[in-house]
Amino acid sequence: MALANASYATLNLSTPNLTDLNAGKTNQQLLDNYVLDTTAPNTFSVRYYPTTYKWNGWGTANAVSVANTEATKWFNANEQPTGYTFFPADDKVEHPAVDPDITKFRFVQNLTNNGALLGIEFTNLIAELTASSNLPDYVSADVRRIIGAEDGSLTLEMGGKGIAPTGDNNLDGTKTAAGHVGAGNKRKMVAPDGLQWIKTADADVLIVDEDSGNIYGERKYALVLNPQSLELAQPGKGWFLAMAGGTRNPRAINGVSAYGGTFKSAANSEFSGSWNVTGLVAKKANGSFYSTAELAGTGESLVQQTLPLSAHKFVGVVQHPGESGGPVSAFRCDYGGQMFMFKVNFPTLGGKVVFNPGTRGTKTGGGPLEQSIRAGQSVSAPTISPQAGWIFAGWDQQFDEVNGNIVTTAQYVKEASGADYGLYTLESILDLRMNGVMGAVTNPGTNGTAVLGVKVESGDLSGQWTTEVTEQVTVPAPAGKRFYRLNAEQP
Repeated sequence: MALANASYATLNLSTPNLTDLNAGKTNQQLLDNYVLDTTAPNTFSVRYYPTTYKWNGWGTANAVSVANTEATKWFNANEQPTGYTFFPADDKVEHPAVDPDITKFRFVQNLTNNGALLGIEFTNLIAELTASSNLPDYVSADVRRIIGAEDGSLTLEMGGKGIAPTGDNNLDGTKTAAGHVGAGNKRKMVAPDGLQWIKTADADVLIVDEDSGNIYGERKYALVLNPQSLELAQPGKGWFLAMAGGTRNPRAINGVSAYGGTFKSAANSEFSGSWNVTGLVAKKANGSFYSTAELAGTGESLVQQTLPLSAHKFVGVVQHPGESGGPVSAFRCDYGGQMFMFKVNFPTLGGKVVFNPGTRGTKTGGGPLEQSIRAGQSVSAPTISPQAGWIFAGWDQQFDEVNGNIVTTAQYVKEASGADYGLYTLESILDLRMNGVMGAVTNPGTNGTAVLGVKVESGDLSGQWTTEVTEQVTVPAPAGKRFYRLNAEQP
């Protein structure tokens, strides 16, 4: 990844000093500093350039260790592209996860050292790859900081689970894995490692495994993405899945192991990936499993994308160094551990929205009357043209955040005439819906309280007016106009 020299300042960074690079001073803290800076923009553009390194194959002089490959060439002054300087993280980065949608050219990337998450999308890939018979000099990409590295950037929803064991950072035993207890209860990603992108019929979900040495139990959690913007569908929020191991773990302290006789010592554990096996166990409408031919190539991913997240099944792995004695050691295994199958169950902010125009109007444009919305995506409301003598007054259900199926019905108010009409235009009613709850009308000549999305009853307001309906806003009365009382009856 290379950033234009002129763009470093826009990210509150100094362009790397090429003299220092030539002198071998590689610790310029490029991406590592960026993800910590909350004042820096969340999006920027880059190019991906090659270095001069080429691998010639095993058994050749060029079959060398990682330290002698492209990893260090990124910091050499004579390797920098014209007008650009390589923009890698200074420290450990693992792992990428590719979008399962094969029509997209994008992936997400953990930044392990400071704990952050980036989204990278190649913006002109086909044109750049096909411009000539040779590989391109570079490929262009847009980058989004999905989660920064600052404390407070991510808090996990616990679902009543994940209580951390007691210890120096949790003396009263009340803390949970909502924050990283081992890191002083910081609300952020800490040493994210394993990463998997799951695409279902209703959501794009990332499953993250931390490898942080958390003595209170390593964390495994899910993040729901907005597939349009690659932002979190719910900013700063993730969903707790599991925790494992740690020297404060009561199981380890009591010498308990999943595989009998393998306990060795109280030690940290590590989740090591998740695999979506939904396509292997899902059944078709006729009750049969999908065949090998149907799952070949992209078939398995396409099957997964037809099913909601609640129907997906996963296999996970956790490494237990502390359960590596006995038969595990005798068999000369790396680590003991467990495999497990799991499902996830949390709100995904997706569903089906049905717009019912009712009998007073018809759809004349805008979005379709039925829309299946993935997590984080926005709804495009249809344009409604009311019958003569009626005004379209919005919808009776909010649909800015979709979580499940919604049926929303068009609301209409009857036109008044002369001085009696003017307050309830389409624009003013929609504006009213955006305001907060206010008190009763005390001066109907200047201000009034309107109850929204309901039938209009003609008549002046005088004196104090209260109503049992709670969604009320105070609005100014237009010059020469009168207020109308609204009730909760749909015309």
